[in-house]
Amino acid sequence: MKKMVKMIFALFLALLLIFGTAVTAFAEAAEETGDDYEVSEEDADFDEDENDEDDEELGESEDGIYTINGISFTADPELWQIFLNDDDFKSFMKREESGQEDIYLIVGELYEDFSDDSEELLSYIIGDEDDITANLFAFDPDVRRTDYYKLNGLQCMSFFFNGEEGEYMELQAVRNTKGEILLMALIVLEDMDARTYMIPWRQTALSIRLEGDEDADAGSGISTEGLDGEGNFRNLYWGDDIAFVAEEEDAEAKGAEILKNAITNLPVTVAGFDAVASFNFDDGMLVSGKYMLLAEHEFGNEYVEDFEAVKAALIEVYGEPDKDFVKTVVQEKTSSYGESLGEELEAGLVELYAVWHVPDTEIQLTTGYRDDVLATRIGYYMEEVND
Repeated sequence: MKKMVKMIFALFLALLLIFGTAVTAFAEAAEETGDDYEVSEEDADFDEDENDEDDEELGESEDGIYTINGISFTADPELWQIFLNDDDFKSFMKREESGQEDIYLIVGELYEDFSDDSEELLSYIIGDEDDITANLFAFDPDVRRTDYYKLNGLQCMSFFFNGEEGEYMELQAVRNTKGEILLMALIVLEDMDARTYMIPWRQTALSIRLEGDEDADAGSGISTEGLDGEGNFRNLYWGDDIAFVAEEEDAEAKGAEILKNAITNLPVTVAGFDAVASFNFDDGMLVSGKYMLLAEHEFGNEYVEDFEAVKAALIEVYGEPDKDFVKTVVQEKTSSYGESLGEELEAGLVELYAVWHVPDTEIQLTTGYRDDVLATRIGYYMEEVND
């Protein structure tokens, strides 16, 4: 563990320059772990036990809730193992039974007010003098950013950094009401299946909130809007007639298309995503409903992220899925697509599936192509009840 900490210190020194006062604490910790000393064979086992004891005394939160700059976040102790825990800087390593140690979560404060100028913030993060991404990947990665968005009342912005060898970093910048910036970075040092790291990262990234905010989702930070409530689909029940559904959803006023046995293109929000909802009827009676997320991405891994985020929200409501798998669409794969799940998804070689069964209803979460459109969809289907 000590060796891994020293490796992280050396690799991410440039990254920590953006964390304000966290830099001093980081440098001191790196100095302490950098001391070389001789260990006799007689004392080797004793020292190893001492190191293990030190690791257990890092002040890890029992419930995994931490606060920096008045912004709290949850790093599930079952998923993340902390190895640096200062007031203004925290580092975690993903727990792996296999001993795999190449997925990290780093969170720290930055006392700068960038208003709404995302270009200025991006320039600061990857500026010429402190080229953080070059220190991470040792070459110029592909840098992208998302637009500003709001999460639990906080202004947020995300950046994505892709390396040529599969290295990946996602950086979330969060601004509180005082203009102070909190940076949360997921760092993946090797090319690997996105499912390995997206669930714990997405749970953490969605958990941010102002300290003391006790809204309905405070336990997990995962939005379940459009997924919870009564009924079989959107507080409606199988068998509801089309006129009732149209009235309940205010479908005409919202610009939805009302057909003989369907209502389509109803703008909604589901699990924090912009989406459209559709309703299907048999002889005017509701039998199924579906959401389609509207997010369009440049890279396949971002669709994998959407899938994992929505799955986490569905798990909040319905528990673990009955099925969760990758469906192979094209059997023969060419090496040009590589081994990335996102690349295979984008190329149409695979689809992502998760399935739940609840009373009277089967729920299918899918990410894949339909009518040449790559998107994440959530389908609710009436199941016949067998007495």
